[in-house]
Amino acid sequence: MNGAAQYPGLDHFGRTFIQLFDYRIAALMALFLTLIGVAIHRKRAGVMPSMPATLNACVGFLSIFGGLAIGVILLFTNPPAFDLLSHESLGLIGVVTLLSTLYLGVTQIRANLFPPAPPSREPEADPSKEASTVHLPAKHEPNP
Repeated sequence: MNGAAQYPGLDHFGRTFIQLFDYRIAALMALFLTLIGVAIHRKRAGVMPSMPATLNACVGFLSIFGGLAIGVILLFTNPPAFDLLSHESLGLIGVVTLLSTLYLGVTQIRANLFPPAPPSREPEADPSKEASTVHLPAKHEPNP
């Protein structure tokens, strides 16, 4: 059962949140949080993060905000209040969701099926046949 049906205050909260948290606010917050992350990275590492890393972080923030908006709509409003999202918000959420899921999927496929270096074909060494690293003195050598 939907939580909003049991608690009418959640429906009001969800609808208010969606009306206040539009695509412009999400984009500005993502940019602001990305800049904070870049500043923290620069302070810790002493260098600026790469452009792909910065863009990935920004898209990550946008993905979180898109997921938050969809979660609030589906969990808090009854019936789901997709009509409260502006046309631009729907487009932004759709594009960010599409790009982030494609990126995640392609990254996982490439990492798991096509790794940068193929695994070695050498058979594993049998531990019982490994040479010992302990030096045993010969019978004619004195013990230290």
